[in-house]
Amino acid sequence: MKPKFLNVALTGLFLLVGCLSNVANATLIVSTTNPADWRESTVVRAGGSGTWPTALLIAAGDLPADGTGPEADTYTITPTPAFGGVIHSAGLVLGVPGFFSNSGVHFFRTTFELLSLQPTRVTLAVDNSVQVFINGQEAAREVDASLVNWSFAPPGFPAFDILSDGTVTNEIKFDDVFNISPLIVGTNEVVLAVRNFGGPPAPPGDSGGIAFRMDTLTSTVPEPSTLAILVLGILGLGLCSPKK
Repeated sequence: MKPKFLNVALTGLFLLVGCLSNVANATLIVSTTNPADWRESTVVRAGGSGTWPTALLIAAGDLPADGTGPEADTYTITPTPAFGGVIHSAGLVLGVPGFFSNSGVHFFRTTFELLSLQPTRVTLAVDNSVQVFINGQEAAREVDASLVNWSFAPPGFPAFDILSDGTVTNEIKFDDVFNISPLIVGTNEVVLAVRNFGGPPAPPGDSGGIAFRMDTLTSTVPEPSTLAILVLGILGLGLCSPKK
């Protein structure tokens, strides 16, 4: 076998192995698309103005009662879809509609099912600020009252990854992220503490709110036909190379 052909064949083999490696493929599992999938708490907390004051941040132990303990469930309100404003516009880009959130800190809760442990990606747009709680633990917070919180401007919407072991990483535009316990096979919970500090009592007069999505990062392998075409093409280039 000619050295030239052998080199090309080996190149094709390495590319074949590379293509067989996992490729991230997002699958939506949680979003603010359907208000009926969520409930808003009757509890409203003070959030201050400007940057979210540290003294007013929500501790995991201070989340409103959800009915799993001795206290009555406070999550009894169906969220109001965002009408107009920056969250509506951001939701169109994000691919999921958002919820309106009035002045103060409002709490939105939902659950989701996992059939296996996989890395997940959280992406959102919020006006003004948010704390994200997963299974009762704070995973991320964005406390600045900045237009980047609802902007797709580079590097993109606020986002972070949760790895299979609970590590929270690859954050974009969040002020802080925190490692949490691993997600579980079965039912998991999301609570969003959404802070808005300048709205009238009802939409559509204010744009405060949140658009939220969580995707599992599954793995896919290219189809055999695609791999065969790739490798055969490389081998063909090697055979057809002009002789020196």
